[in-house]
Amino acid sequence: MTDLRPEKITKSSIGSISKLSVVLSIPESDLSAILKILPENRYKKITIPKGVGGERIVYSATPLLRKIQHRINTRIFKKLIKWPPYLYGSLPNDKELVGGQTKTTVQRDYIACAQNHCGAKSILKLDIANFFENIHRDTVKKIFRKFFHYPENVSDYLTEVCCYGDTLVQGALTSSYLASLCMWDTEYKVIQKLSRRNLVYTRLVDDITISSKHRGYDFRNAESHVRAMMLKKDFPLNLSKTKIMRAGSSPLLVHGLIVNFRTPRLPSSEISRIKASVNNLVKASATDNYRTTYSFRAQYFRCLGRVNRLARVNHNKHEYLINKLKKIRPKPCKTDIERVENAIDRLKSLKDKTTDSYRRIYNIARYRIGIVSRSFDRKSMILLSELKKLEKPVSKID
Repeated sequence: MTDLRPEKITKSSIGSISKLSVVLSIPESDLSAILKILPENRYKKITIPKGVGGERIVYSATPLLRKIQHRINTRIFKKLIKWPPYLYGSLPNDKELVGGQTKTTVQRDYIACAQNHCGAKSILKLDIANFFENIHRDTVKKIFRKFFHYPENVSDYLTEVCCYGDTLVQGALTSSYLASLCMWDTEYKVIQKLSRRNLVYTRLVDDITISSKHRGYDFRNAESHVRAMMLKKDFPLNLSKTKIMRAGSSPLLVHGLIVNFRTPRLPSSEISRIKASVNNLVKASATDNYRTTYSFRAQYFRCLGRVNRLARVNHNKHEYLINKLKKIRPKPCKTDIERVENAIDRLKSLKDKTTDSYRRIYNIARYRIGIVSRSFDRKSMILLSELKKLEKPVSKID
């Protein structure tokens, strides 16, 4: 059987804060500076309304903390870990070199996760309640000490910059990786037991799904193994979301996708909503100058994202709807030109070309030049020439 544990793919360690500084390409002075900021001042608290009612609290890190967390992701979590096949959500796709080209071999999004359960006849769904807030800093430190084998001082530092108070929080860039790793020493044992009974287990961050090819499968034993693991890790289950589904008159859904077939499918109701959103946008685009507004642009890209979901499930309406959207692409206005000019001025004033801020401003300017070119070809060429004179941002995978 394939090793079901997350695996650190190098034996080397980060033996000191000085070495950590080198690995992250961040000066020790900056690593120290973030610790001098009070924890409550390292994040901005943001309240976001939930689609089903209520509110969700997320935290936006300060620029320096965000930079440190981003480098931890790219230099440690993405580069040093081989992820097992049952973990999904906010993880890098598995890639390999084929014929001189890098190709994705395993995708890690919710659609790829649902694919594992296609053809199932019975499904058990469990949800970990308030997952990030229940991952204690002791668990985080254990990941750095026992999984990565980093020394005490390095583990303490990494724990401090990844946690807010005593727990992880939504919004910290490192939280999803740590959430995927938090059961690295126990989860594989549960999966080994379930595999012996021909059950399929996946976890998409906090959503656990177990499926069987038998319609009347008794999940009590499987659920008891998961509950024991949660108890050991001190993670509460959301009992209101624990559900068993059987194949019958209603389709089986995993992460909002129908899994009764060989590949995941979107429900017909969602297909209808996507078609309606495209048709409504086409009608709205006929209004004078509406395509030059930012309101139209926001609706357009929201609609485009929904249509692209059809491509991931190989739906035959994808190309048709994409072609309709291509005919009503957003048009530029003079404000776009001003924003690009301001962005280029801002980029010139920034000394550090490695920050997330520099990368974001640069990429947005490049994107907006593309929009400007649709109506102001000569001006777009001038702006692009100005942008090319600037230093390109460091690649995110560095």
